[in-house]
Formats: sequence, structure tokens, C-alpha cells
Amino acid sequence: MKMIQGIFLLAIVVIGGGYYYYKSTPEYSLKQLKVALEERDRIEFTKKIDLESIIAGVVQEFVVLKNLDFSEENRYQAKLKNFAQNAMDAYFMPEIVRKRTGHYTSEIKIDEIEKLECVGASCKIKLTLVHSTNRKSREVDIEMRKSSSGWKVSKINGLTEEVYKYLKL
Repeated sequence: MKMIQGIFLLAIVVIGGGYYYYKSTPEYSLKQLKVALEERDRIEFTKKIDLESIIAGVVQEFVVLKNLDFSEENRYQAKLKNFAQNAMDAYFMPEIVRKRTGHYTSEIKIDEIEKLECVGASCKIKLTLVHSTNRKSREVDIEMRKSSSGWKVSKINGLTEEVYKYLKL
């Protein structure tokens, strides 16, 4: 009987350890991000996105891409923060934005998650995003970094060109 109890206790410890390990993986964070998008949970979404790093990276890429003086960085950073805030409002509070603008907002859903490579506290991951209205899909490479509060998206490759095309800067 004691042997069965020991095996049972060992199984619980192994399962608990496996679950604790799984919760510390980038895949787990991305799945939480996916759920936050689906449920329009802005608070959980912002826990999984390092918006400051993403904005800083986009601005730095743009300054280099356009051969601008780095003194222009702050001006673009402020514009991009405002754009990001408006985009998040449109996604997470569509009814308010619709009343204000008369336009519907579209939804983007994470369809596939494929880990490319992880080294230490950094991971490169490929996502397949699907647009809700036209059903078009697009593959996006992201980078995640491990922080004290878990894994966060810190860079979205190709975002610079897309954002600045949209903003016509």
C-alpha cells in the first residue's frame, strides 16, 4: 500500500513540475496572448506585449531605413505611441470607436504558432495571423524575451514598413 502511495505522490510531483515548467515557456505566453485577443482582454494582452520595446525597435529601424538624424527619434516615438494607443482602443473597445468614428474594427486572430529557435532568454517564433473579415492569412516572425513576469513579445519583424506605410511617413 505504501508503494502505491509513493508512486501516486511521485506522479503528482512529476505532473505538477511539468505544468510549472510549461507555464514558464514562450508557447504558454503566446497561448495566453491568443486567448486575450479572442476575449478582448486588454489587461492580459498588455502583460504579454512589451510595447515600449516594440515601439523603440520600430522607431530605430525607421530612422536607419530613412537615413534620418537620430534627433528625430523622439518625435516618431510619440507619434507611434499615439498610433499604438488608437489601434489598441479600436481592437479592445470596438463599440466605443464605432460610435466615435462610424467604422467597424476588424479582428486578427493567431492561427498557428511555430517555434523557430530559442537561445537563453530570447526566442524567435513564427505566427500565422488570420484576418477575420477577408480570411487572408499572413506569417509573421516575432521575437520574445523572458522577463521577471514571464515571456513577452518584444519585436515584430516587418512591422516598421507596415506601420509607416499606413501612417504615410
